[in-house]
Amino acid sequence: MKRMNSFWLATLALSLWVTASIASEPLVTERKILVAVADGASPAIRAAADRLVERADAIPPFKALMATQGPHGGVELVDAGVYTEPGHHTNARNPRFTELAYNHLVLVGVWQSDPLLEQAKGWTVTMDPMTRRLYTEGYGEFEGSLGWVASGPNPWLHSQAIDNSPYETLLFVVTGTDEKGVLAACAAFESGLLNGLVPTDDFWRRRATVLDLDPTLEPCQLPLPDEFALPADYAPGPDGEGGKAIYMGWTQASATEYRAYIDVGAGRHEPTGVWRIKWLGEGVFNRMNQDCWWMGPHRMASGNALVLARFASPEEAAAVAAGMSSFSGWNAWEEKGLSGWSGPPTRNLGEKNDRPLYAAARGEWLVLSGLPGPVTAEWAMKSIRP
Repeated sequence: MKRMNSFWLATLALSLWVTASIASEPLVTERKILVAVADGASPAIRAAADRLVERADAIPPFKALMATQGPHGGVELVDAGVYTEPGHHTNARNPRFTELAYNHLVLVGVWQSDPLLEQAKGWTVTMDPMTRRLYTEGYGEFEGSLGWVASGPNPWLHSQAIDNSPYETLLFVVTGTDEKGVLAACAAFESGLLNGLVPTDDFWRRRATVLDLDPTLEPCQLPLPDEFALPADYAPGPDGEGGKAIYMGWTQASATEYRAYIDVGAGRHEPTGVWRIKWLGEGVFNRMNQDCWWMGPHRMASGNALVLARFASPEEAAAVAAGMSSFSGWNAWEEKGLSGWSGPPTRNLGEKNDRPLYAAARGEWLVLSGLPGPVTAEWAMKSIRP
């Protein structure tokens, strides 16, 4: 009897181990970028999704992912409907769920008209396609044709159904209040927008709030590198040494970020423009830790990013930069002719918790950098005229 009990216990343990292994080990060895559009989407939206696939090599987030992760499996157009059949969204052993979790996803469609998009839309914006109304904090309340682009970690990979993963995957939501808004969002994403509200010629503000901002797709006017080298702790290349960083795109700052500068430094100055520019480091997503979020495309992630705020005058930019020195833990910093301050706001966000942020004013520009100090200084001295 004891032998029989031991046999069944051993069998049960082996069964549990195999089941856990199946749920934990990815069944995808080459991460693809899956552009998912619902079968019922309009011909124009399907054509826009097709265009994202056809022009993948020229789209900044796609180009960055394919250049820095390995191995990658290219870009494919898929039917969103096959992933929302019963049981697919909760069963980690279902091949469809596996595809969602272990590949990068781009969901294209009208808000609420696509069940897969409905599962992943998040809570930072609300839309009603019936009335074409939209609200999101930092922009306000609108009606009409508007697009919305949001980027971040893949929620299927980070769900409770997945025990662990050796690598990271991302989600890009490209949506809008109607077809016109979705097409505008696709065009903006294609040009490099990672997060933001996309205007068209057919929208209006329903009411004023204290955090209003009209959406704009004005690009940053400063020259930005497509690629540069990073030290190993920022981007562990294939040989263990430092890897490259590839331009991934930019985030459109909301009014909450514009207003935040008013409280920094003397004079209560608000910038005339704010951009968060993101680069993706080589090998960053070939592991799974908190650095993946910090280095990823989420609108709040500061790793490998330059936040560039343009002010009305050099004096305003200098006053705000000087205000950074009053923050706890910030110290004077100077490198390659650029003077400013360095601080530790990124602590406890990754395995390497000693990466500082840098703040410096040059001309009418304030530079807030999550890049290494030498990279920040070299770029600023070369690209910004005082």
